Amino acid sequence: MPAATFFDGIGWREGVVELVDGRVRLQDAVATTGLPRLDGVVVGGFTDHHVHLQLVDHSPLAGSRLGRVVDLGGNPDVVRRLAVHQVRIEFGGAFLTAPGGYPSDRSWAPEGSVREIADAHAAAAAVTEMAAAGASCIKVTSNGTAGPVFLDELLRTIVGLAADRGLLVVAHAEGAGEAERVVGLGAARLAHAPFTERLSDSEISRQAASASWISTLAIHDDPEREIAIDNVRRFHAAGGTVLYGTDLGNGPMPVDLNLREIAALREAGLDDAALLRALSPVDLLDPARALDAADPLRAHLDAFAEAPGVTAYLDGNSLGRPLRDIPEKLAAFVREDWGTRLIRSWDEQWMALPMELGDRIGQVALGAAAGQTVVADSTSVLIYKLMRAAAAADADRTELVIEAGNFPTDRFLAEGVAAETGMTLRWLEPDPVHGVTVSDVEAVVSERTALVSLSHVDYRSGALTDMPGITAAAHDAGALMMWDLCHSAGVVPMQLDEWGVDLAVGCTYKYLNGGPGSPAFAYLRHGLQGVLRQPIQGWWSAADIFAMGPEYVPSGDIRQLLSGTPPVTSMLAMQGMLDLIEQSTIAGVRAKSQSLTDLAVRAYDEVLAPLGVRLLSPRDADLRGGHVTIGHPDFRDVTRRLWADGIIPDFRFPDGIRLGLSPLSTSHVETITGVLAVRDALESGDF
Repeated sequence: MPAATFFDGIGWREGVVELVDGRVRLQDAVATTGLPRLDGVVVGGFTDHHVHLQLVDHSPLAGSRLGRVVDLGGNPDVVRRLAVHQVRIEFGGAFLTAPGGYPSDRSWAPEGSVREIADAHAAAAAVTEMAAAGASCIKVTSNGTAGPVFLDELLRTIVGLAADRGLLVVAHAEGAGEAERVVGLGAARLAHAPFTERLSDSEISRQAASASWISTLAIHDDPEREIAIDNVRRFHAAGGTVLYGTDLGNGPMPVDLNLREIAALREAGLDDAALLRALSPVDLLDPARALDAADPLRAHLDAFAEAPGVTAYLDGNSLGRPLRDIPEKLAAFVREDWGTRLIRSWDEQWMALPMELGDRIGQVALGAAAGQTVVADSTSVLIYKLMRAAAAADADRTELVIEAGNFPTDRFLAEGVAAETGMTLRWLEPDPVHGVTVSDVEAVVSERTALVSLSHVDYRSGALTDMPGITAAAHDAGALMMWDLCHSAGVVPMQLDEWGVDLAVGCTYKYLNGGPGSPAFAYLRHGLQGVLRQPIQGWWSAADIFAMGPEYVPSGDIRQLLSGTPPVTSMLAMQGMLDLIEQSTIAGVRAKSQSLTDLAVRAYDEVLAPLGVRLLSPRDADLRGGHVTIGHPDFRDVTRRLWADGIIPDFRFPDGIRLGLSPLSTSHVETITGVLAVRDALESGDF
């Protein structure tokens, strides 16, 4: 078994290969020192993404350089029974077309290979039939030069029906405006690179972000060939996914790798790496598109404002995107609540807003009953208020427990509180990837512990801690438990009341999309209100706010955590996001989050691990929050390159990139686009 460099259909790898039945096969083993090494690289087992096996003698495939073919138009009962030694055959089944549409009148179309779809009922029956036959995609035709095409509503229905079964729609788009129309209606792949018209640069960019193209360049003569190559050249340059396909069966061509198609792709600007990916048996964007098509929350993607020049925004765990309607809501606030009602708005709505908005966050995201959550100051100020209050709760308890790798604000504030009170800090040093465990806490708490303060989701690795288990461990020692929810509120379900949490603080500019500097929220369970006393005594926390009395008497309810005038304007943006989370349910948001992070980890395994990138997050989605962290010595420079290219992840010292996947504003395609951009930057070395 010699060592070798090989292209596995996705990227370059180092590994061990052996000869099996006359073919080179990868062994799942690490090359050991002293193994002989093959010269050159190992490639093969390529994919032709567009064939018609009923139109050719397919037996030569067995000895070809192809390892996988995708049949895009045939009798599903016939194609599903085809078998070729060592070649994987996938298919889309019959052509779905409008009544009288292409290719229903073509003599070459095999018997049983066309379904003429007149309405939604027929569409449902056809998609169900193809799925039951084992189709890997659904093939539709939209050839405006050769007959009727689907109306928008019916094509959109077909896309939705396919998505419900996790299937992509592959469209033959021909004629003026058809490529733009079908992709706009949800087709995830074009069966032919557009050849009847030159697409605008803006349309090319839009399609590069949402669809893939199968090349089929060699079937054309000029001027169609010239148009198609120009479109592919610009599509590829815009970051679009180009897949090798020949339309095998459309005229004489080899039942093998087609060198004329390879030459045309070269002419369109694909270099060695891009060409190998076009030939690859696996396209990472395929599962991403299928997941997006089946995503029950996909409609919410359009609720967020576009960011010109940004292809993939993967930093929603640092700053959430603004909702599209924010400018008008802010304008209405200035025009009406502030501009017209003026100071009357304090009595009419603003006085109660910190508590009402806190109750809303508690209900939607925290599992907290009303009267225990308030929106007030910055995260740092609220952590200080609660930490300082907890430290003074029992003079016999003199220790504060915190993780050594917690977010700097939490650690710095703990050091400050310890300095003020004479308390002793007990530092936890858990596994940096998997985070703090119940046993870590049990090993350090005692009758001296006043407060345990931890993050629900680790800001570095994304590790999700066992909140109920750790809270119980703190309580067993008689200590109070405080949680930093900055990286979990709005993306991870929790039950603060049920789990007995004492205190919690979270920010609103990450997954709650409140905007830069939006105020944080604090949770204080009912039993501690009027017992703990926060140190920043302001008029807004006084029992009678307008008494203007000679001495401070704190409010006995959650308002006791306020100090000064609340930042009303900064409380506006998050309200729309709370509406979206409520509509989606926090469980639905969590399911989408796990789908995104699972896909990111899978992509890491396939394209980044071979480049020496380290996974710095837990593999188990149940043990992760909403982000995935990866590490590489070059990531500081890579991040600069990515930002310049419109790919926006988050760099964390010393060498980590966080992929922050805010579920309601991030698609699966956007996630994979970001991962592939990291791969491309590392492979090119151009950073």
